[in-house]
Amino acid sequence: MSGGWPQQPGQQGGGYGQPGQYPQHPQQQPPFPQQHGYPQQPGHPPQQPGYPPPGAYGPPGHPYGQPTPPPRRNNRIALWAAVAVVVVGAAVGGFVLLNKDDDDKDTAKSGPTSVGTAKPGASGGGKSGQPGQPGQSAEPIDRPMVFPAAPPTDAGAKFNATNDGKTWPKACEMLSDAQIGSVVKGATIKTRKPDTTVSVKYDFPGAADNQCNFDLAVPDPNNPKYPTYAKIELTLHEVSTPAIAKGHYGDTKKSRGRKPFGTFEELGTKLGTDDAFRDDAYIYFHKGPYYVQLYMASGLSGPGGARLPSDDAVKQYGPTLIGYLVARM
Repeated sequence: MSGGWPQQPGQQGGGYGQPGQYPQHPQQQPPFPQQHGYPQQPGHPPQQPGYPPPGAYGPPGHPYGQPTPPPRRNNRIALWAAVAVVVVGAAVGGFVLLNKDDDDKDTAKSGPTSVGTAKPGASGGGKSGQPGQPGQSAEPIDRPMVFPAAPPTDAGAKFNATNDGKTWPKACEMLSDAQIGSVVKGATIKTRKPDTTVSVKYDFPGAADNQCNFDLAVPDPNNPKYPTYAKIELTLHEVSTPAIAKGHYGDTKKSRGRKPFGTFEELGTKLGTDDAFRDDAYIYFHKGPYYVQLYMASGLSGPGGARLPSDDAVKQYGPTLIGYLVARM
């Protein structure tokens, strides 16, 4: 008995067979006949074999015709550039002609003129005028600091304060109206506004109103009809021991002396203090257990109405005011 399945006509034995070994199924139909276009319809031209038909859609290989080229923008850009050049040229030409007409008019009107004294404004002195006006300068005048010749004799009683905040003097009471008026000639005190600094609240319990803001009205010799302003801010930083006051003052001095801007000026003992310095419109000093700060500014003008810098007031009046304070320490 031979192995394997019996061979059929047209088949080869072994394995799954080779291509062509399976007979065609008796019910398999022959392949569909090749189509040759759509049937002819009445009133239409003859259809050619294949798809798409030639004619309206372009030549073979481009069923929808050649791609439409992009619109040409070079001509449009050149046109707009030409229009822009024309417009700019017309504007420049008109500007030149107008300026020329104005120059001609000014030249025709020019003649000898005289400069009169500027009228004082309602805001008082300290306002700078235009360069060229008499009595006024384009740049502020930098005047030197004024030091008192001797300590004041009418300073008043000593403060007698200690490191107990309850013994500290009120800042608004450290300078009297008469003292301020004698230093800033003719000044009157409009308001005194007391305040308590944050550092005092934490470091010196019981201390209060260790800072005061004085608002002054001051007559200006260059503008007698309208008084101007002046401001004083006095801060009693601390009354402790001389060593502690000196240390805290020294820390502030180092910090202020390292500023990359402003004016720093060593004053030493020139004010009757143990040490002092000026930082722009502020003067800091310590005397024994006292550490104090004074700020001052004003709207006063200089000789002939000249403009003054912002630190002029503290340089002119600060040392004398501090003399009253030091005399009571």
